[in-house]
Amino acid sequence: MRVSKVGKLIVKNYSNVISNEEINECMKVLSIEYKKVKAKVFIHKNFKGYFYFCVKNVRLLDLLGAVEERGIEKIRKNNITEGLYKRNKNEIHIFEERIRESLILKKKAFKELEDWKYVDETLWKKYEDMWTKYKIIYDLIHEMTHAIQFSKNKFTVTFKDILKKWDDKKYEIDAVTRSEAIYKKLDKDFIKILKVDGIHVYHQYEDELYVGFKYNITYKSIN
Repeated sequence: MRVSKVGKLIVKNYSNVISNEEINECMKVLSIEYKKVKAKVFIHKNFKGYFYFCVKNVRLLDLLGAVEERGIEKIRKNNITEGLYKRNKNEIHIFEERIRESLILKKKAFKELEDWKYVDETLWKKYEDMWTKYKIIYDLIHEMTHAIQFSKNKFTVTFKDILKKWDDKKYEIDAVTRSEAIYKKLDKDFIKILKVDGIHVYHQYEDELYVGFKYNITYKSIN
């Protein structure tokens, strides 16, 4: 685990795929509003790490909430929760393991393609690590937006919000809209800083709010 101050963020980074230096460089290209965000950031490698965090800090309700949320996701087949902002603690938590779970689903889709025969496990692991880095930064920026909303009293969660789907919540729509604007301007910068390839985020608002990622693997064919 590496602890460092990134701008006004205190980052505790348990990930092996992204460095604090890379996070710092990504934060540098953001607007002043984001550079002023003060919060503690925890990048957890897996659920076991979050479990120990909750036990160590006597956060049993948080732990039970995370377990319950995972159960609800499986029943409702909602989007996998890769990050969250805790208003009462001013903390951002990013879950690398959940990001990798979403990429495993993408791997299953890739396996249906004819060209998958050219992709060995070493190449897949390379791309999985790159894409994980990219999504960690995306999720971090999204949760930082919630911190900004909270500082402006625009991140209020009502009982109705609890019952709503993720894409029907006003503060989530606002956060995604902000992310879209940021990535239209800075996506190439993030890709260069993180040294990643084969991934781009996109946003849709037609039928419902949707955040998706386009993936592409470059391989050498064997003739």
